[in-house]
Amino acid sequence: MAVVGTRLAGAALASGLVLLSSAAATPAAASLAHPAAARPAGAQAAGRCCRNAPPWRGVTDFKLRHAGWFVDVEATSRNAAWAVGDTISTETKAITGGVAARWNGHRWYQVALPLAAFVPVSVSASKGSSVWIFGYQSLPSADSSTVPADALVWTAGHWQVLPLPTAGAEWDVLGDLQSAVFGDDDVWVTGNGHNSMGEVTGNIMWNWNGSGWTGYPLHVLGARNVSGSSGDNVWVAAQGAHGQTVALRWNGAAWRKVRVPYISDASVVADSPRNVWLTGAGSQGDVTVGAVEHWNGNRWNRTKLDPVLNPNELASTDGRGGVWFSDFAHESRGVWYVPTALPSWHGCSFGLGAGMVAAIPGTSAAWFAGVCAGPAIAIDGHI
Repeated sequence: MAVVGTRLAGAALASGLVLLSSAAATPAAASLAHPAAARPAGAQAAGRCCRNAPPWRGVTDFKLRHAGWFVDVEATSRNAAWAVGDTISTETKAITGGVAARWNGHRWYQVALPLAAFVPVSVSASKGSSVWIFGYQSLPSADSSTVPADALVWTAGHWQVLPLPTAGAEWDVLGDLQSAVFGDDDVWVTGNGHNSMGEVTGNIMWNWNGSGWTGYPLHVLGARNVSGSSGDNVWVAAQGAHGQTVALRWNGAAWRKVRVPYISDASVVADSPRNVWLTGAGSQGDVTVGAVEHWNGNRWNRTKLDPVLNPNELASTDGRGGVWFSDFAHESRGVWYVPTALPSWHGCSFGLGAGMVAAIPGTSAAWFAGVCAGPAIAIDGHI
């Protein structure tokens, strides 16, 4: 659920790791907001816009041994969460491997990965399932378009390395490796196909049924992300042959295209068949602005949020029907919340550009994994 391109920008910005958690905005939390909440210029909302969001705070008792950044985070309960990312060379800023951190309900601690050259791209899990980390092996001699891709599966304190499949000699599964897990017998991950020249030829969705992988060609150039509420309601946001936004839905038997409004660099959040968010970038004259489309089961409704610093970033669910998008903009129960300023901790400035927000089930809080000027974890709210 993190974008590979984000890493390249992050490498030039920072050499550390950070996790944040925030009390997700609720009507109760809204009472703490400033009564004269800021309204982004030109904001047009299907719901109300906008109130000031509660602040994010830092956690000071976690340090990592390596420089790098987080790219994804997942939480399955208030006592279980994972964050994954890359380690980097402090001299060249090149990716040197991967890192994983685990929350046990009391503290975050680092967990060693079973492959030294493994570079995580996404982490996914569901209640009662194993934790699945998808990534590739950063081998110096390997061609960048055909490096091996693997799933690292954490079950009961042990790792299993599960190589990802290929679809014949001319295909590879590196792609974006975005993932969704609905159980250990229902796992989805995206992968781009390549021809013998290393050119992207189309996207494949791979499904693990507990014993093997099945590939489903999507006939799109590339998938941005995958999201769903169950094994028969899985959505993919992708790019079509002419650059347009394409959305596809798995109904339990087949992938079908869904008619959606145009949004560039779209990502999708599907909480139910009647509650789907499509986020990305739109235009207002010559200015790029954030755009959000919401499907309520009958129609799409658009919200324009501008200025938005990173409208091409992936969105994520808040676990209660709302959505996190761009620089901590948050929709909850028909109201948009925006921070008065990006959070900071010990001089570090955080943006949503190098990580994702993960709702913490059973709470109104959320973890954020990202990048900072030094190894750290930050948290706000109560779990």
